[in-house]
Amino acid sequence: MSGSLLACAILLVASGGCRTKTNAPAPATQPISTTQSAEDQKLDDATRAKLSRPFPPVRFDAVDFQSCLGYLEQAGGVKIVVPWDQVEAAGISRYKPMSFEFYKVTLKNVLNTTLGYAAEKSGVFSYTVKRGDIVVVVKGASPTTQQK
Repeated sequence: MSGSLLACAILLVASGGCRTKTNAPAPATQPISTTQSAEDQKLDDATRAKLSRPFPPVRFDAVDFQSCLGYLEQAGGVKIVVPWDQVEAAGISRYKPMSFEFYKVTLKNVLNTTLGYAAEKSGVFSYTVKRGDIVVVVKGASPTTQQK
């Protein structure tokens, strides 16, 4: 279905049906956009570029999970949004001590490893880039309950 037909269908459903023909001008409506705004796209592209840049050597020695992510935010120049209630509901403590080190990596490598290490297995966490923020996603959590 094309964008204009979809918008028309949504307007018909929302208004409770189809209006009868009149000579009155149709009300002005904003098109429903399913695409990202140009500003959001710029923010997301900038964050993705930061994820791919070389990252300074990292060494965590019994540093808690939350502080590790805080360091990645600061050193990477990004914002990492974590739904801590969902993380803890998955049985993962924000205070879990973590110890590892990296050389010659990207922020993306360190972030993926930090999330995997905290969960003690892969596939529990993922992340997406939204409006320039890195948003951590907990597997099985509803996207509508993801919090900032």
